[in-house]
Amino acid sequence: MSTDCSNVFREWALSYSGMDGGNPSAPLWICGIEFGDDLAAESDMSPVREVPCWTAEGRAVSVRRAAEKGNPRLSYLKWPYCILAAKLASVVLTGELDGWRRYYREDADEKGFCGRYGGVFCLNLFPITCRRITEDGWDSHLQTRTGFPSRHHYRAWCVEYRFGFLRDLARSHRPAAIVCPSAADTRHYSLHAFAHGVPLPERPIMERQVGRKHLRTYKLASCIENSSLWVVPFLGQGGVMSNAHVRDLGRLIRNEICHGAPQRLDGV
Repeated sequence: MSTDCSNVFREWALSYSGMDGGNPSAPLWICGIEFGDDLAAESDMSPVREVPCWTAEGRAVSVRRAAEKGNPRLSYLKWPYCILAAKLASVVLTGELDGWRRYYREDADEKGFCGRYGGVFCLNLFPITCRRITEDGWDSHLQTRTGFPSRHHYRAWCVEYRFGFLRDLARSHRPAAIVCPSAADTRHYSLHAFAHGVPLPERPIMERQVGRKHLRTYKLASCIENSSLWVVPFLGQGGVMSNAHVRDLGRLIRNEICHGAPQRLDGV
């Protein structure tokens, strides 16, 4: 695999870029594939050295950026993925769905969802926002900024180098559960990141049919000591949507944590 990327991109990708953040020492990590909005600052690509966290100030910045882009009504409550992640976190950490707004209120404190001392850390495997990627796969701006001629080269580099950074981060903090929501065609990336690329188990630990789709959840040992890896359906359209599904999934993960190391959930 070629390592011929720009130094600017390398330093940015091997930092906390592409993450909502929160508390890396939290028992629960929720790791998506990549941001789905167009507000990420990859046009800057300055390395993100400090762990991002949601604060009232940070929310105000995002709303202001949205207003500059012609969407002054943007709120974190407009993002279905984050709402569902907050609901899932609430069930895993407390056993109840009703308290999810505690993790997702507009005036979030440092113990809220993605807060500095909260119970969850939210990250993404890839740092570049998916909407920056055109139908042709890669625009000229990204070619220049990253040094990669295509999205394929970019993702292959991330698998080899950024995923190593994420594994080191996980080994430093040892979350009890790493939950990776994704569509069926991208979930192999989660296995490469946190399970040395081993295949999924033959049978899921949970399966739910929604319309014609079979939404499957898998649990397997991760390459991080004392951490379990959960490969779950995408949180949003085409995946986990209903409160009942979120509740069942969250309680399953919570029960597994409590069975193995209940003290991991103390104080959250």
